[in-house]
Amino acid sequence: MAVTPGNTKLGKLIWCWSLPTLVSICVGATDLCRKLCYAMKGFFRMPNVSDSHYQNYVLSQDDDFSQYMGMALSDVFARVVRVHVAGDFYEKAYVQKWIRIVRRRPYIAFYAYTRSWRDKKMLPALEELAKEPNFFMWWSCDRETGDPPRSEGVRRAY
Repeated sequence: MAVTPGNTKLGKLIWCWSLPTLVSICVGATDLCRKLCYAMKGFFRMPNVSDSHYQNYVLSQDDDFSQYMGMALSDVFARVVRVHVAGDFYEKAYVQKWIRIVRRRPYIAFYAYTRSWRDKKMLPALEELAKEPNFFMWWSCDRETGDPPRSEGVRRAY
């Protein structure tokens, strides 16, 4: 499935990439986050949507994911991409793949909200991704996450 055009909230010019909302993927989620997660209900629970998110997850584990995603973004002439309408950065190697994608597509603006900053193994890679001039990152937090680190170029979303 790969990238999809935006929804009614985002608009059709913003392309989206999503993953399933599994505990193994949403590594920084708190109990409150899981309780309120919009991606665990409604439209996201439709079989075709959840199946495509799972297919994206399988694709993201492939060694050629960065190349595939780069081509998919070129094919749709993407200019803005929301990374993870559903799901999150789930491991350091996956973040590094996004770094390669973002660097190879400097004319595309990417953005993401993440709670994966809570995983100390992933934090340095996420901070590296956030330093890319065409990537806009928000540390997502709530009363259960604790305070996010102060990281260059990263905003906070409560």
